[in-house]
Amino acid sequence: MRRTAAVAAVTLALTLANTGSSQAVSGTQDFIVYGATPKCATPYGNGTANGTTLTLWDCTGSSVQKFQFSSSGEVKHVQSGRCITPRGNSYSNGTVLTLWDCTGASVQKWNVGSHYDRGNNRTTPLFNSGQCITNEGNSFANGTQMTLWTCNSSWPAVQDWAVWL
Repeated sequence: MRRTAAVAAVTLALTLANTGSSQAVSGTQDFIVYGATPKCATPYGNGTANGTTLTLWDCTGSSVQKFQFSSSGEVKHVQSGRCITPRGNSYSNGTVLTLWDCTGASVQKWNVGSHYDRGNNRTTPLFNSGQCITNEGNSFANGTQMTLWTCNSSWPAVQDWAVWL
């Protein structure tokens, strides 16, 4: 998926809602990870049911890869209306991210946070309660599960998620 430099300039980060000053963003978004090839957050098997695992997949622009920020801080999957939620509401390393009915729980709250400079593109990690979204096994292969892992201060590529408008 090709994106212009102007689009790359509007990348945003997400942080837990109560971690300081931040604002919610509304609108349809793609999650992109910077690797050899940009990948998007994609529900496994294009599923929409509660418990559907989020995986990496080549960005296609399909509605199955679209997410929207609610004014209350949830990140909703556009096609299902469900929120990104750590499995079992856990923040433990290796916890898989899933789609689940939006409940307003703090575990589902993600807000725009600080930016980190990564050269030409402003990209930032997505994290919740000190845990960053991390590709399972540090892999960029299609089908790799999206998990939580302790944030690495060097922001390795597997934690370098950004939102493209």
